[in-house]
Amino acid sequence: AKLELEKALAECERMVMSDIEDKGDRAVIFEALKHAVVSGNALFFQDKEGARMWALDRFVLRRDAMGNLIEIVICEDYDYDTLPEDVKASLPDMHGLEKPGADIRECSVYTHVYRKGTTFHQYQEVKGVVVEGSQASWPEASMPYVPMRLLRVSGASYGEGYVSQYF
Repeated sequence: AKLELEKALAECERMVMSDIEDKGDRAVIFEALKHAVVSGNALFFQDKEGARMWALDRFVLRRDAMGNLIEIVICEDYDYDTLPEDVKASLPDMHGLEKPGADIRECSVYTHVYRKGTTFHQYQEVKGVVVEGSQASWPEASMPYVPMRLLRVSGASYGEGYVSQYF
């Protein structure tokens, strides 16, 4: 029975490793693990199209006293010209988006993920305007966002990494 179990576990491991390689997720997973070791925190995202991660300077989150996730806000900067046309059309005028001394026009896209009961909801916002079609929801068990923390700090929303512990 032990040999059969080991064979089954080895087959599961091969399937997972193959999936990681097929989707090209190895680099993203490695980067998330590095951030977790150093800062103690990283935000990992996995869906059918692949994986992404955000470092601690790109997201904030809140947990309850038991450590359960309440909400996440992610900030990403995009050049205005790379935004989809329907998003551009829904935005107010471009006044104020130009960066002084540069010809790049940046827009901050905020993704808000929040809990309502046992369901997580999401929407995105640019310049205070909710992006149509960005709304989504998931049951708690299948939410694609994974806020990683290496060492849990009781009562805190964020964790600690080995570097801060060593310091």
